[in-house]
Amino acid sequence: MSRRIRDEILMRIYEQNNAELKRNERAKSLLDSLLKELTIPHEANMGPLQVDSNAQDKVDLWNKHILAPYSNETWLSAPWLYAEFYFYRRIAEAFDFFGTGYDPFEVGDEYIIIQVNTLLFYPSSPRYGQNNCIVH
Repeated sequence: MSRRIRDEILMRIYEQNNAELKRNERAKSLLDSLLKELTIPHEANMGPLQVDSNAQDKVDLWNKHILAPYSNETWLSAPWLYAEFYFYRRIAEAFDFFGTGYDPFEVGDEYIIIQVNTLLFYPSSPRYGQNNCIVH
């Protein structure tokens, strides 16, 4: 597990969801717990997901079948792929994605779509210079 997860992705989640985190104390608290774990990844175990009444079947699946073999592993000792999946699942848990549908990555996704559309369809934009159109 690299610092990229903590320093880039998680920090971007905080920045892009600042308004939601001000209103949603639970999400802020869960993200803060995740951040704390990721500051000591060699000590923090990948513990079970919390009870979620909106997606308990998914939580049970994670805890009993996906996470169980690695529940005593730290963020650094667990296989990279499991740690990466677990990281994103914890973010979904923090924002109660399965209950509310709130997507903490939506702001970033919209930004990327706007940038790509600008590049593709407005090639003379001062930001990209002249004749940078990909679609001819």
